[in-house]
Amino acid sequence: MQSRLEELYVLPDFRGRGIGGRLIDAALQYAIRQGCHAVDLEVMKSHLQVEKKYERMGFTRLKRNRWTQKFQDFE
Repeated sequence: MQSRLEELYVLPDFRGRGIGGRLIDAALQYAIRQGCHAVDLEVMKSHLQVEKKYERMGFTRLKRNRWTQKFQDFE
């Protein structure tokens, strides 16, 4: 079984305090307890600092070809 970390956001006033790392650690430990063998996540290209954090935490980059189609906002 594989898990997916979909969204993680730390408010700007709280960044640099290790909160993001602790949240990721908690999510990883939860996934392990649930029997997952891997955790998958995505990072926007503009978030280089976050990419470095994930690399330091042992994540490896996967080669993917992700596609999307955006629709108009219907309000």
